[in-house]
Amino acid sequence: MKIKWGLYFILTFCLLEITARLYFNFTWGTPFFAQDEMIYHFYPELKEVRQRYFDDKTPPIKVLILGGSAVTDHLYCDIDFELRNICRKNGIDERKVSVFSLARSGQTSFDSRRKREQLSDLKFDYTFIYDGFNDCRANNIPRENFDIDYRHFTFYYQVMLYEDYIKNHISILPFTFHFIWHSVKEKIVKTPHVPPYYAVMKDKVLNASYWDEGKEIKTVASFSRNLNEIYKVQKEIAGQKLILSTYAYYSPPDYSLERFYKKELDYQEQKWPTEIYGDARYIPDCVKAHNEILKSWKDSSNVYFVDLNSIIPKNKIYFNDICHLTDNGCAIMAQNIFDIIFSTQ
Repeated sequence: MKIKWGLYFILTFCLLEITARLYFNFTWGTPFFAQDEMIYHFYPELKEVRQRYFDDKTPPIKVLILGGSAVTDHLYCDIDFELRNICRKNGIDERKVSVFSLARSGQTSFDSRRKREQLSDLKFDYTFIYDGFNDCRANNIPRENFDIDYRHFTFYYQVMLYEDYIKNHISILPFTFHFIWHSVKEKIVKTPHVPPYYAVMKDKVLNASYWDEGKEIKTVASFSRNLNEIYKVQKEIAGQKLILSTYAYYSPPDYSLERFYKKELDYQEQKWPTEIYGDARYIPDCVKAHNEILKSWKDSSNVYFVDLNSIIPKNKIYFNDICHLTDNGCAIMAQNIFDIIFSTQ
């Protein structure tokens, strides 16, 4: 009888395992026998960069870009294009520099850390990190619900499930059960969390939940730890250098949501209001706090520091909104990266 029940258990377990693997194969594209590739569901750009890294047969200076939309090539600042342009102007073969961008819209230092850890086996001569703004959204939560790994975002909770279970278990079931439980719990129990985005209309924000909590800057320890972990990965391979910069931001003293939509502010494009990140009163202080953390790295070994927030002038020639640079602002950023790369070769 015990043997029979044992056989039933094994068969049930195998059936559930197969079902779970098939589900993630069909919905996320995760290979049946390679659950570790589930990370590509969260960060498909990792697969693209890894493939390109090994396809690149030339031995150029490899530069990795980490950050959010401000340095995402198809949105605002195309570092690759700008660096090639500067190389041509200086009579340098543009093929000497190969830029690998992992920057994506809305991502934080948490994402930068996880991505660099996933590519810890690859050597990049320089890694440029431009983080410190999107992290501020994580403050929009009560202190008791704040998590240092930003698990109060549904997306980051799921990424951490991958970290906790896929890396440490042969079976995919522990991840699957926790994934389902959290998804169901979110719909039943109204637990405070940061929404994927804030819906901003011309005169109001529709889902400004817990905005008053943004006044308390809770992200400093998280931001600092993420930078430290990236630095550790960089040190594992000799010859890798880190380029850190303060985050350049511009909040005009007469800022208001109404004036933003009427295009009355000293911005160029005026497409994204500050309110998509949180209460406009609190965001500048948060970025300032993160910039202070960045400044503390300026004398660290194998780290090059740029204070872009002080270098880039605060007006519409250089800013589209509070955090996205114009082409002129991007050119200043790229020039500073170029100067570091070619003064240290």
